[in-house]
Parts: sequence; structure tokens; C-alpha cells
Amino acid sequence: MRVRMIGAISGARNGNPWPKPGDTIDLPDEEGAMLCAHRMAQPVEPAAVETRPAPADDVETRPAPAEPVDPVDPAAVRAWAADNDIDVPKRGKLPAAVVDAYHDAHQG
Repeated sequence: MRVRMIGAISGARNGNPWPKPGDTIDLPDEEGAMLCAHRMAQPVEPAAVETRPAPADDVETRPAPAEPVDPVDPAAVRAWAADNDIDVPKRGKLPAAVVDAYHDAHQG
């Protein structure tokens, strides 16, 4: 809960000094409500956010991929690469060139 301090509080909260009257602070709801009940603070309403759709000419579009790529089994690609003396990492993403070569070798 965000509150605006009305009264001054001496000392510190979580190692930080309390805000001066007029300043705001985010507090747990229960703590903020207690300060408001004792007239040491007042709740701050969240700012209204205006939302609107973007104008059509502001929308970026991406072309669809020409051909969907078939997913590959990384273990099969690694085994094929090892059989063909192609170095590939043992873990992680396979290089696109290796996947392309695998597809080329296994067409038709």
C-alpha cells in the first residue's frame, strides 16, 4: 500500500529513516492501514493508466516463415555429426549450420 506521510515519525524503518511529511512510501497493507487509522498517513490512489490500441500504422508485423522447420532430435543430430566427423557441443543449442546439414543429408 502506498501512503503519503502526514505526520513526522522519528527513528527508522528497516534501517531507513521514515519519509518526511508529504513524501510517499510503499508499505505492507496492514502497516499502511494502521498509519492511516492513526492519521499519520493517507492512502495514495494508484495513478490511472490510459490504455488504447496502437494505430494501425504503428504496428510492426513480421512475415511468416516460408517453410516450417521440422523439429530435430538433438541426440540424433549429434550422433550423425559424430559419424561424419563434425564437431558439435555436447550440450546446449546446436549450430544452425549443423542442423541444416543434417536436414540436407536426410531429405527424401
